[in-house]
Amino acid sequence: MKPTQILIASISPLAVVAELAHAAEPPPQVRIYTDDTGKYTYHGCYNETTLIEGSAGTRALSGGDSLVQPNGMTVPICLQFCQGGSNKYRYAGVEWSRECWCSQSLAGIAKRLDDSECSFPCSGNKSQACGGQLKLNVYRTSAAPRGAALSGAAAALALVSVALTML
Repeated sequence: MKPTQILIASISPLAVVAELAHAAEPPPQVRIYTDDTGKYTYHGCYNETTLIEGSAGTRALSGGDSLVQPNGMTVPICLQFCQGGSNKYRYAGVEWSRECWCSQSLAGIAKRLDDSECSFPCSGNKSQACGGQLKLNVYRTSAAPRGAALSGAAAALALVSVALTML
């Protein structure tokens, strides 16, 4: 029994040194996530609007869905949540490291802030920026594909063509 106690005593200081070395490592740098699926693009850091006078407590991203994951939120989880289901929300935002907000619109009274103000790390990935205290990293669905714009232009051209034939 005594050799075991001596062995534990000799390992214990090494474990303490290893733990101190790990604690001294700088945390990973928080970065703004880039959606590699192409469904969302980063729109900016915005203030939450609940405390703004005249907002009636309305959120910057209101009227949609929300998800809270205290120990597992990441930007991709939020984007997937906002894109899933039947609503396919236009805006997705992460706040307080753990909250995800989805909406079809961004409140007009929400102001764009410097990205450095949205620097809380996500609870599920410490290298991703997940907003801040009453601040959101906001993502917006990407622009419609070129084909969709062309079909709109083609429809307008057809309408002009019909109008000319009526003259």
